[in-house]
Amino acid sequence: MGTAVSERCLSVREVAEYLGVSEKLVRAEIERGRLPAYRVGRVYRVRESALDALAHESAPSTDRPRTARARPIKGEFARLVRQM
Repeated sequence: MGTAVSERCLSVREVAEYLGVSEKLVRAEIERGRLPAYRVGRVYRVRESALDALAHESAPSTDRPRTARARPIKGEFARLVRQM
């Protein structure tokens, strides 16, 4: 059997505290598809690597082409993610 690497998963509250935004904003970004998450029962969980990838993807860069996203990250949430 292969070994599974356990990755830290954050609750909506933890993501909100980390970014300094409301839980409502985090849930809205998840529901819009801008923040990758999965459901466990009635609650969302966000992989720490997804949050890191989002920060990397949102960082402005002139040396790499923009990748296509279903919905671009905008507004206050984008500004906070870029500051990570």
